[in-house]
This record gives sequence, C-alpha cells and structure tokens, in this order.
Amino acid sequence: MAQGKSKTKAQLPANVKAKKKFSTKSKVISRARSNAPVAPKLTGKAVDAMKMKKAISKGVSEAMENELRAKAFDGKKSLLSKKEMADKAEASK
Repeated sequence: MAQGKSKTKAQLPANVKAKKKFSTKSKVISRARSNAPVAPKLTGKAVDAMKMKKAISKGVSEAMENELRAKAFDGKKSLLSKKEMADKAEASK
C-alpha cells in the first residue's frame, strides 16, 4: 500500500480510454445469434387464421379426450373436474 501524498488512481492510456467510452455508450443490443432469422410480422389475416386453427385443434382435442374418457371409464366412476361436477349438480336440481 502506498503511503503519503502519492496516492492517485491509475489512468488508462488515451487510446484505450476513447475505445472504452465509445463502446459502452453506443452499444447496440445484440441478439443471441447474429445470423438467426427474424420472424416476419403477422398481418391481420394471418393472426385470424392462426386463432381459428388453434380453436379448431383445441375443440377436436377436447372432443377426442371426452370420447376416450367415456370408453375408458364405461360403467366406472370417473374423476371429474370441478366444472363438470358443478354442471352435474345443476342438472340434477
């Protein structure tokens, strides 16, 4: 440890200091991979088509699941969700 009046911070050389100052202030946010493809922005028609496709596939999956459950639990007690139990309770009233 230095003692006395000669305590000063070490200064960077001028060329290194300028490079460091430039690189920190004007740094552009970079992506994970510079050559990664950028997805195009979706238009209204594309968004609508995607929503429609998702809704159809969700409905088909739900119908298939209900059909498979009915076949699997034929004559047996099945585990119902809260919504289905509430629907059955209302139907029985």
